[in-house]
Amino acid sequence: MSETHAEAIEANKKEMDLNFARIYDELDSQKFFNSVNARVLLEFDPLKVLPPTDSVIDKLVDLPKPGSDLWISKEPRSILDFAVGTGSLTEKLAPYLQNGSEVVGIDINESFMLLFTERIERLEVTHPDIKFEAVINDVLNDDTAQFQDRFDLIFLTISYHHIHNYETVTKKLALFLKKDGHLVIIDFYNEDVEKETAPGKAPGGAVQHMGGLKLEKLKETLGDLSGLSNVSAVPFAELKLFLPEKFIMNHSTQSTIDALKDGKLPQKIAKDGSNLFEITIKLVIATGTKLS
Repeated sequence: MSETHAEAIEANKKEMDLNFARIYDELDSQKFFNSVNARVLLEFDPLKVLPPTDSVIDKLVDLPKPGSDLWISKEPRSILDFAVGTGSLTEKLAPYLQNGSEVVGIDINESFMLLFTERIERLEVTHPDIKFEAVINDVLNDDTAQFQDRFDLIFLTISYHHIHNYETVTKKLALFLKKDGHLVIIDFYNEDVEKETAPGKAPGGAVQHMGGLKLEKLKETLGDLSGLSNVSAVPFAELKLFLPEKFIMNHSTQSTIDALKDGKLPQKIAKDGSNLFEITIKLVIATGTKLS
């Protein structure tokens, strides 16, 4: 394991410890991101292009009814939720999966995986004909033979910017796909990263690629480096929500950071007494398919 890769993992574990993991799902911002991510994944169809959303999303989105004509529901699927966290998104998708499906959640953070394991115990009661599995695995250093050519769908949601060696990780994930399997990445998009002077790694080490990656770099990583086909990377939604100062400093455009420093952002007090500031933040969806 390289020193930098090891440092990135330790930074993640330190910043996102068990105390953080226990409150994570209850954060209004996390519920908001979860609802948007679930809607996007449920509406994913490899034969269709996800249309961009012109309006700003400022509240939880409604999900389709289970049983709808969705790609994810058409047959039993083998799914990998990579950087699964507490598994709250997997829980949202479970009612839409056919019996005989399997969902594997991988993470390097033991605190999150402890809570995901607890969630699996509940899911096994409500969805006994779907297999759920929690795996602590550093895919760059641990044995991954069990994942080769296994999954119809692999997704990463609001986690790609935490991955230090994202190019090598993406190449690995491509190997985990079955033929005709799909990789879907949903993450933050910051227009500033398209500039030559864009900021890089954020302070503290847990955010490895400040504000996300350039669109062409995403497409190059999925296509040229990882061998996937039908590659796309497009901004598709703009969200308005209240977030803490640290998040804004690590993820937002310079104009938003300047507005924060100048006291121009609307504020409110969180349940724990901390200050939250209202911003808009864009999401990008990147996809690729393994054709051989």
